[in-house]
Amino acid sequence: MRIPILSIPVDLSLALLSCTKHWMTGATEPGVPHYYAGSEILLFDTEELQEAVVYAPYLPALRRIILQLDADDSKVPEALHAFQQVTQLEIWGVGADCSLQALSKMPQLQVLRIQSVFGRQNLNYITALKRLGELHLIGCRLANLPFEQSNWANLEVLDLSGNRFTLEYYVEELMQLSKLRALRMDGNPIEWLPHRLFEHQRLEYLSFDGCKIVGIKGDVGYNMVFKEINLGNNFLSALPIESVDFPNLKRLSMPNNKITALPPIVVSNIKFMWVNFRKNGLKTLPKSWLEYPLLSYLDVGENEMDSLPTLGAQGSCIGYLNLDQNAFDRVPNCIVQMKELNALSMWDNFTMQSIPLFVKNHSNLSQFEEKTNPYGFFASARTFDRADWKWQLLDSYSVLASSPMHVFDLREK
Repeated sequence: MRIPILSIPVDLSLALLSCTKHWMTGATEPGVPHYYAGSEILLFDTEELQEAVVYAPYLPALRRIILQLDADDSKVPEALHAFQQVTQLEIWGVGADCSLQALSKMPQLQVLRIQSVFGRQNLNYITALKRLGELHLIGCRLANLPFEQSNWANLEVLDLSGNRFTLEYYVEELMQLSKLRALRMDGNPIEWLPHRLFEHQRLEYLSFDGCKIVGIKGDVGYNMVFKEINLGNNFLSALPIESVDFPNLKRLSMPNNKITALPPIVVSNIKFMWVNFRKNGLKTLPKSWLEYPLLSYLDVGENEMDSLPTLGAQGSCIGYLNLDQNAFDRVPNCIVQMKELNALSMWDNFTMQSIPLFVKNHSNLSQFEEKTNPYGFFASARTFDRADWKWQLLDSYSVLASSPMHVFDLREK
């Protein structure tokens, strides 16, 4: 008789997973430890992998393995071949002399993530994985693409963050990945984005956070596909794209650049819902940005604004507005016109002294937090859930988005 399993949620910390896996009870087959019962397992070294191999035939639900290697491991263990049911594999801590040849014998893999590589690697073995839909090669010190595009006709997600790409020589190769819908190249020494990337007919998500980007080479054409663009932590001095070029763009993230002014937004036929211009040099915002009818999240904290324009009769549909660390000496009067506002953050505005009555009487805002020296406050609706809002900001393009190990410094070379 099978004993009910108490499964371990994937979002628990590694420490908790390590401490609990040896005292919980249950089994999937006689003699099989309960901690192999779920759809994924975390293995902290090759010894734990060897232990798990014994039970591989009795783990039909297993789909994902997260394996932590030591820097002195000479190869990815051949023992992984025993898990032919696994379609998602993450390997961490691959050493400088570690062979990846074992991966060529896992043709069933659909998702592969290799991270924390200490040295240059021969990644040619992964070209045999023709079923890959997601590939994450993070921190592998790559300067060129390690694959033949024809081998990966099914590739939809490509993450090459934390490498050494300059990109200009590989744009056409990327364009040939006809099913690619998400490209992430955070933390590469890229200065110019080629306009050809914006002509891809399937690409929805584009991220170049923490590069050295100063602009886009060439004219960007009209594109109906893009939904999210992240150009944060670069050297952009102006908005490099026109909203009319991307009518379905929903999320635009450009924090920590050098933008001092925004052009008026063209309201017709675009779908901005989430915008982040935190830590630029903005003095104010055009009224059209505040009045844009679909915008629900606007973060313009850590800028140089001391006022916002009065809105028209239509008011604003913004639900979350962050004005932290600006130069406001009072709350902008236009807050009254934001009838959908569920959260207003104004921490650390040095010359403010109190929450005005019109904020306390706002139809939605009923919860208030204040502090002094420097003064600031946070006001929210009773139903506002910070955790839920933070969850909405996470990347959703990857099936690995919930991994407990996805915290790393993308710019560490």
